[in-house]
Amino acid sequence: HYFVEQLKRQPTDHPVKKYIAKRGLSQEVIEAFQIGYTTPDWDGLVKYLESKKVPIDLVEEARLAKARATGKTGYFDLFRDRLMFPILNPMGEPVAFGGRIIEQGEPKYLNSPETPVFVKGKILYGLAQTARYIRTEDQAIVVEGYMDLISLYQAGIRNAAATMGTALTSDHGKLLKRLTKNVVVLFDGDSAGQEAAERSLPILLAADVHPKGLTLPGGMDPDDFVKANGAEALRELM
Repeated sequence: HYFVEQLKRQPTDHPVKKYIAKRGLSQEVIEAFQIGYTTPDWDGLVKYLESKKVPIDLVEEARLAKARATGKTGYFDLFRDRLMFPILNPMGEPVAFGGRIIEQGEPKYLNSPETPVFVKGKILYGLAQTARYIRTEDQAIVVEGYMDLISLYQAGIRNAAATMGTALTSDHGKLLKRLTKNVVVLFDGDSAGQEAAERSLPILLAADVHPKGLTLPGGMDPDDFVKANGAEALRELM
């Protein structure tokens, strides 16, 4: 909730608000995915959690803060000046975060490192919000990354889930199979995306689902395609 509050507090001309406007994210989507913001402060979150009496070793174990270098006391936030995406488990509990840099900087996306409750190969981003749509449509669309998923969701295509900077795994296949047997892999149209899509097909077949791969024209990613052509055009391609 700290990140959500920080986003609400920023003035409309703040770079993070401008970025959200540029990406065309609606208030409904920001709320549905609990998107937030973390300030450039070194220890904004650490101080907030300390005020809430959260033990610092837990904060460190959750990979939200790191101890300062040798010889210095205290901790600093792992995420600073980023748009924050909570990664929820199927029960809807946050188990990790992804943060996208607002201005220039590397890495562009920063994910929480893996912890006992967060294993990238076992979690698909967005399922907490989209599982019911996948069941209803009896089809899952798998994309790469938060923004593609959120963009589809906002355009009204809500039966989707996203991998997070990792190849599709047999655990992902099992997660999907509980919801539907019809899986469309919609990775980026560039060569890396297509290679990843091809590698995912045998994994999905082994999970006993019916996978299909869709390549978008002109090397586009789903976010670009939907913004340029709309949701109906994507439905037609599918």
